[in-house]
Amino acid sequence: MVVESDFASDEVEADRGAQGEDEAGIGGIRSARDLYFDPFLTCHHPGVATIEAHLARAIELAAPPRKRARRGVDAANHVALVAALAANLALSVVMGHSPPLVAVPLRKPEGKRSRYEPSGFRQLAAGVLLLAEAGVVDLVKSKKRGKASTIEPVPDLVAKILAFDDLSPASFGRVEGEETIILARTTVDLFTQDRESELIDYADTPETRRFRAEMRRINDHLAHADVAYVGPPRDENGRLLDPSPRMRFLHRTFNIPARRQKGKAQLPPVPDAEKRFDRGGRLYHRGIFWQQLGRDLRQHVRIDGEETAYLDFASMYLRLALLSVGVEPAAGDLYRTIAGIETEEHRDGIKKVLNAMLFRKDALERLPRGTKPLLPESLRSARAVSEAIKSAFPALASVFGTRKGFELTFIESQILVAALLRLNEKGITALPIHDGMMVPKSRADEAKRLIDAASVEVVGFVLPLTVK
Repeated sequence: MVVESDFASDEVEADRGAQGEDEAGIGGIRSARDLYFDPFLTCHHPGVATIEAHLARAIELAAPPRKRARRGVDAANHVALVAALAANLALSVVMGHSPPLVAVPLRKPEGKRSRYEPSGFRQLAAGVLLLAEAGVVDLVKSKKRGKASTIEPVPDLVAKILAFDDLSPASFGRVEGEETIILARTTVDLFTQDRESELIDYADTPETRRFRAEMRRINDHLAHADVAYVGPPRDENGRLLDPSPRMRFLHRTFNIPARRQKGKAQLPPVPDAEKRFDRGGRLYHRGIFWQQLGRDLRQHVRIDGEETAYLDFASMYLRLALLSVGVEPAAGDLYRTIAGIETEEHRDGIKKVLNAMLFRKDALERLPRGTKPLLPESLRSARAVSEAIKSAFPALASVFGTRKGFELTFIESQILVAALLRLNEKGITALPIHDGMMVPKSRADEAKRLIDAASVEVVGFVLPLTVK
């Protein structure tokens, strides 16, 4: 069944606490839906092979008669596509999503196949439409650009999947070939504020090859690490948490600053000069269980069978900004040196405002969303809070409104990568969370020394860490 919908998900939500209220990137994507179609998902459970056969048969029956059978690469691509559809639908059921939706993009990519696309997956939309026509899935087509449509397995298919009692999240894995070094551009519609993120292809350089090799080492370590979760099965937002090795695969996403435009005009190609790898670069992947945990649930993560410590850089963005203009940051909580900032709530608000100022391309004209109630009465206007921040840190006046934040995020990510590599070499498993990481409690002191060495390597300064 196929229906139209105006449903708008939050597919392209930025990690706005770090990138500012106006910026987004693939590395920060959060979806309102439980599962987004993953072309690299696979399942080794023998029962899912029967689901693949069921889908393949449905597609053949719904498609116009073929003049000749698929051969060679075409046949292999079709098998891979059907296998990925079966794995995604099965996982949506196994994870207990209600309803078991899979968000799918139906717009066919333009131009030649990019480094982000598996071979043969440009037939995804055609395959989904045929499955809907065959009555195997219910398809809800989105009418909004940048908002994915959804498919839901019909009750008969759900029953077939649930019949495999031993099918679990651990039955799923990833096929090789997934790109880990991502370049992304986000477009914001000035009228609707809809955000659409686009993956940008690029030519490899010695730098991107080095970054990819580093990610391979980090992901290989995580895939074989002893990581477990012993807390409630769902997070604070009701999402089922999946600690299986499949969900320990990290990307590094580099950002082309968001472009704002009116309506749905065709975007110009990204000039080669803008295909840079010194902006952004955070480690992330949609669905990584430890990155979606709130503070209260992190206590339930186990590494090598033991409880974890959370090592968090203190006032990192602010310190990196000061270092970038040649000022050695003072010790202590820098945010509380701003006049009027007295409570923890005030601190949260001023941190978000300051970060927004670092990521903007112009002066702050209004407070970032949700910050006004957090700030003291005297700072509840863009002008007042901007003046307070500049008064506390006059050296940063030339930095605000220049999108310096993207470069600071890159420096932050370089420190995290250098630290992870050092830790892994010493046999310490660390789970990165933006500007911090979880490590086994018994090795927290050793990990802190190695992270200190990494920050000296990258910025020539020991950035203070708090251990929680």
